[in-house]
Parts: sequence; structure tokens; C-alpha cells
Amino acid sequence: VGSTRRLALAFRFSTDLDKRQLIEAFRGKPLKWERESRNYVPQAVDSGPIFEEVHEGRDVNLLKFPTPLWHEKDGGRYVGTGCAVITQDPDSDWINLGAYRTMILDEQHVSIVIGHGKQGRMHYEKWWAREGRCPVAISLGHDPLLFALAGLEIPLGIGEYNYAGAVIGAPVDVVAAPMTG
Repeated sequence: VGSTRRLALAFRFSTDLDKRQLIEAFRGKPLKWERESRNYVPQAVDSGPIFEEVHEGRDVNLLKFPTPLWHEKDGGRYVGTGCAVITQDPDSDWINLGAYRTMILDEQHVSIVIGHGKQGRMHYEKWWAREGRCPVAISLGHDPLLFALAGLEIPLGIGEYNYAGAVIGAPVDVVAAPMTG
């Protein structure tokens, strides 16, 4: 979403807008979308493209992803620079998407950097205090709107799927991840 045209496309505005027109198109929308988000509960579906290619156990090889070393002083290759790390609050149905850097450690492991004060970190800390683990799903190659929203600070308790539904005017289809729900 690094250009006016791409940002407009992600948020379903006309791609013919210049920067000033795009700013005008956004005027008042974030508060409107926030208010309307409760009306757009994600819609659970049984299947989707995510299940077209599944690797489990020893078949997982993260090194197959075309992941460059982004910056010369990075500690490794970050497969999750444009990702959405999905967590759920253990006390509610609030699901958060965060654009947290995810570095490949080896064929089957990644590390996720979730800074203090981030909503995903709040979920993470609650889960670890209760169970010593935190279920997460990491989405790559999704709708650019989800990446844009994952990088914003949507108000506490409002899920990015709900907010995306308000932006597009329809509930977002989601599937339950087999390992994390």
C-alpha cells in the first residue's frame, strides 16, 4: 500500500484519486468504520484458498518461501514484514491482526516481534500467564486491506476483521485454523 493508487485500491476508493483527493475520501471514514464495525461480524466458512496447499509436521519448510534479507543488519530473513499475525483474546471473541515482524529461524520455526503496548502483546501475555503458550496464526498474501489495518491501531476490543467488514460493507469470510482455531 506504498502509493496513493495502492492505498486507494486497498480501501476500495477510486484509483484515479490524487493525494489530496484520497485524503478527502478518508475524511470522517475511520470513525464511521469504527462505529459500524460491530455490525460486521466475520462470517465463518468451511473452506477457502488457504487449504489448497497444506504442509504439516516434517513437511513444513519455511525456507521455501521467497524471503529476502531486507536490511543488511537484520538478524535473518523476515517472512512476516507484510503479514498479519492473528491472535485472540482468551477472555472474549476479540481477534486482533497485527503487522508484527516475523523472522525465519530455521525450516520449522519463526520468531515474532510484538512490542510492548501492542494489542497482540496483550493477548500474548494473557495466554502465557494462563497456559504457558499463545496460539497464533500468521497470514501471508492476504487482501492488502488486512495488512493496512494490521498496521494501524484499531481501538481496543474491535477486531480488524470487523473493521474490514465496515470498510468493504460486508462481513469478511474467515476459516478456523486447524491448529489454533
